Amino acid sequence: MRILITRPIDDARPLADALEERGIEVLIEPLLEIRHLEDAEIVLQGVQALLFTSANGVRAFAALSPRRDLKAFTVGDGSAEAARQAGFTQVESAKGDVEALAALAVDRLKAEDGILFHAAGTVTAGDLKARLEGLGYQVRRAQLYEAKIAGALSPETLMNLNLGGIDAVLLFSPRTASTFADLWRAAGSPSLARIQALCLSAAVAREIGNLGWAGVEIADRCWRWWMLPAAKEPKWPDHPSARTRARPLPTGRQKRRQRKPPWPMPHAKRSRVAGRAPGAAPSCSTWC
Repeated sequence: MRILITRPIDDARPLADALEERGIEVLIEPLLEIRHLEDAEIVLQGVQALLFTSANGVRAFAALSPRRDLKAFTVGDGSAEAARQAGFTQVESAKGDVEALAALAVDRLKAEDGILFHAAGTVTAGDLKARLEGLGYQVRRAQLYEAKIAGALSPETLMNLNLGGIDAVLLFSPRTASTFADLWRAAGSPSLARIQALCLSAAVAREIGNLGWAGVEIADRCWRWWMLPAAKEPKWPDHPSARTRARPLPTGRQKRRQRKPPWPMPHAKRSRVAGRAPGAAPSCSTWC
């Protein structure tokens, strides 16, 4: 079985490792490139807590500010893990969406105790600031990073889409999903009739639902517990991937071999990152 991961490198690699541990081959196709805004202003005077709606916000804040003593509330477990890795010790996850994060902040914090600082990107999904301000909180939102959209799908990904070398595509945000749809159309709309779309939310699924997939699945809980089992046990048993799965076998240099699949996969030099020779430095950094 082979899965296309559309997340940028920093977020895609841990997921790729988790999937490969389950015997699933992956191809990484970053659709967004994250760039920290070095001239962003971070003013923390009077701030009682930080709000993070993505792991990218965590990484951008950590790169621009040395403060780690404030409470950090995150939208999900992925951003919570990123916060802990960045050195925050008071971290709590809303395990949901922007609305869940707002509810968590209201439950844990008092409006009179200080300002809430939202580490955001130039494009945001949902208006956390307006939601909380409507409840009497003061929110200071700072744009700390921007996401650059990929210009085209890589030749490796296009060949595998056209020749049946991809079984499922993982999509984690509405913006990533809409980008995939735009690039797919620009590439001539190769058939997706034998490919499953695994989406983090209904909002993501709405962006790609009409592309002619074999099926569209929506996660009903954290992707770590839903998408991995879904990928491991495909719901389309007539597909060749249900009969043949890659089995990664690490060598001394961590190279991997794969069983020859029953459909053509024209990539003489296999790389986990689409469009890159093994060892090439990636151009994308994070996912928003």
